[in-house]
Amino acid sequence: MSDAINLNFTGAKGNQFGRKTYVTMVPFRSLDRFFNVFPEVQRSINHKRVKSIADYILKGLSGDSYSFFSALTVSCRGEIGYDETSKQVIIDIDSSLSVNDGQHRLEGIKLALKLLSKEVDAATGEEKKRLTEKLNYFRQMTVPVVIYSDMTIESEQQLFHDLNLLSTKPNKSVSLKFDKIDLYNRMARELASENDHLRSIGVESEKATLKGRNKKFILLSTLREAVSYIVCGAVNDTDQILNEENYDSTKEVVNEILNEVFSAIPTDCNDRSKYILGYSGAFQAIGKYIYYILNKENIVNVTDYIAGLGSIDWRHQSNIWVEFGGKYDENRNRVFFSGNGSGMSNIFKALKKYGKLPM
Repeated sequence: MSDAINLNFTGAKGNQFGRKTYVTMVPFRSLDRFFNVFPEVQRSINHKRVKSIADYILKGLSGDSYSFFSALTVSCRGEIGYDETSKQVIIDIDSSLSVNDGQHRLEGIKLALKLLSKEVDAATGEEKKRLTEKLNYFRQMTVPVVIYSDMTIESEQQLFHDLNLLSTKPNKSVSLKFDKIDLYNRMARELASENDHLRSIGVESEKATLKGRNKKFILLSTLREAVSYIVCGAVNDTDQILNEENYDSTKEVVNEILNEVFSAIPTDCNDRSKYILGYSGAFQAIGKYIYYILNKENIVNVTDYIAGLGSIDWRHQSNIWVEFGGKYDENRNRVFFSGNGSGMSNIFKALKKYGKLPM
């Protein structure tokens, strides 16, 4: 490689199953130079996901949240070597790095650079100076890269398969248990550990479903969505109604609402063999119903309406649920809804019809 024009990156050399492997850090500014995505070894790009990653990057760059990137995994199509003395990975400038894992991260970084560059071009004066410094800082950031050499196309395809299809994706409750960015995830976690009713009946944060002898009331993911329904009327808060400024006061209100809900519904609500309340769509429907009564102009006695949830027959045997799309299984003495989304919507409609003030 001595006669070639090379790109050098500080890194390390290793071996996996007889194949040379290199690890290095590549600046964001260099990613577009020789990283390539070849369709024969990659899936189609999801542009919505790319935009989401770019937004994640720019939010982290502004210091509004934690931001992290795991390593890109690539294979070198061309010449690559390693200098033991300088501890540098040496790549022929005519080589290309075929992305096997991380194409959406790569495209997200490139889009974030493009969007920030546009902001710089449109700015003037001190704002332009500030944004230019921000862009230069961003361009100097690095992403870890694992590089495999001497790979055939078939080997690259197998690498993509193994990296993407053999990994186990954590369930939704486990994922949000550790998420520090989404405010609704944070509120659900805090309420699960702070609200006396939720602590008593249990919130499951490890399992994907509630089965058999698991006596916990709901999944952490279900609680998160119910909280979101209470606050903004939907699973996704597109208008950012909840923010850092109103977080504490909103959580206090939601906590009080939950206390009123649990005071109204059966104390043994976690008995899934008896009530539909253990069905995730049911608690989400309660959240949506509360948003509805909070925002309906002619309802002023919201507390009384929440107390009115106690007048609902939550048992599986209730005719209410069959009227609103539920299917009663006589052998199992349970009512079932087809699809969590439609089930939630139908239970919400039932609450609007049969929810009433307590006597």
